[in-house]
Amino acid sequence: MSGDGKTLLLMGPEQSLLTADIADEIKPEALNTSDLKMFIDPRQEWRQIFDEIWRMEKQFFYAENMHGLDWQTIRGRYEVLLPYVSTREDLNLLLVEMIAELQVGHNRIAGGDIHRETPVAIGLLGADLSVQNNAYRVDKIYTGEQWNPFLKAPLAAPGIGIAVGDYILEVNGIGLDAGSNIYALLAQTVGKQVTLLVNDRPEIDGAHEIVVEPVASERALRQWSWIEDNRKYVEEQTGGRVGYVYLPDTGASGFTFFNRMFFSQIDKEAMIIDERRNGGGQAANYITDVLGRGYLGSWKDRDGLISDTPGGALYGPKVMLVDQDAGSGGDFLPYAFKHQNIGTLIGKTTWGGLIGISANPALIDGGSLVVPFFRFFSTTGEWRIENEGVSPDVEIDLEPDAVNRGVDTQLDAGIAEVMRQLEDYQAIKQIEAPPLPTVLGQ
Repeated sequence: MSGDGKTLLLMGPEQSLLTADIADEIKPEALNTSDLKMFIDPRQEWRQIFDEIWRMEKQFFYAENMHGLDWQTIRGRYEVLLPYVSTREDLNLLLVEMIAELQVGHNRIAGGDIHRETPVAIGLLGADLSVQNNAYRVDKIYTGEQWNPFLKAPLAAPGIGIAVGDYILEVNGIGLDAGSNIYALLAQTVGKQVTLLVNDRPEIDGAHEIVVEPVASERALRQWSWIEDNRKYVEEQTGGRVGYVYLPDTGASGFTFFNRMFFSQIDKEAMIIDERRNGGGQAANYITDVLGRGYLGSWKDRDGLISDTPGGALYGPKVMLVDQDAGSGGDFLPYAFKHQNIGTLIGKTTWGGLIGISANPALIDGGSLVVPFFRFFSTTGEWRIENEGVSPDVEIDLEPDAVNRGVDTQLDAGIAEVMRQLEDYQAIKQIEAPPLPTVLGQ
């Protein structure tokens, strides 16, 4: 509010500034800031950023004793190098070295007023391509599950007129051969209609045109394809007895993936939970609560239907796949899985980072620092997991040469282990109701 109480300065979408007269009905108008300029002395700004980061680490780090580190001495060690910083990128390197003295994870610096080239958006077709017979051949088309509105698969639209094994001969009328870069021809085409000339053989005769809209990223398409391939592989290798769930993180995506994949497979006898490369997020006790549900009994109704309590539970053997790229919440999930004796961990020791981050101020030039603010300790009163990770019960390497052949040694080990456990498993869930009472009052 202005000093005279007549005007409001408002923050709008994407940090835009708006003004409005104070009235019963507020009518904001955009504030033109295009002519505003600021003269900055970079060295003074870098000094301020250095001071701010040193102070924020001291103020927000979860342990006020800084793990016994003399933080004032550390300041002096790196401050003498500040006059030799010549770019903002140099400053980030110096600051990373300084905060690394604490030897903990979740302690990160990023961004700031650094040089950035203007990116060029390259359109992608959602396909694996190879050069064969002097032409680009479609080796695989990622479908995006076709029904999923959040996954756009350019070459998988119904009736589009292209199939695996076809060749792409032209892009928007420009010829394409082994000496061409198809991605150069797809620059600046994201979300735009692009005409491709395609044929089932590498020649123009008999070719036809199709129209597609390239996407900016194939990451989600490829991820879901990998997940579905794993799920189908587990189903095939176990005769349909074992389910498969992948957890990319322990945040919104991880919970969404879990709810979608786990509850649709609770008719299975056992389950493989794959949290490799888990990006973390929260302490996912919701997931371990569901996985650890114990059988309490069942119900029979007049129609003869049997239902169980608790609902949405799987009581058979469970295996969790872990690796060195799973961290933070991806550390805590297997720790809880192991601590609660839910099942067997297979793979490699996880990353080891359970000093979590919370809010601390941004830097003056738009850069960021995240300071480790809270730390996990165990039921026995020990600091755990940080710089330690969670070790598997069965250690298995993901062998690179096997991966290149399409073989997942860790997944195969998980399948072997869960099938071994099923051999000795005695089902605890009652699948039939007992005989009906024949005596009144029973």
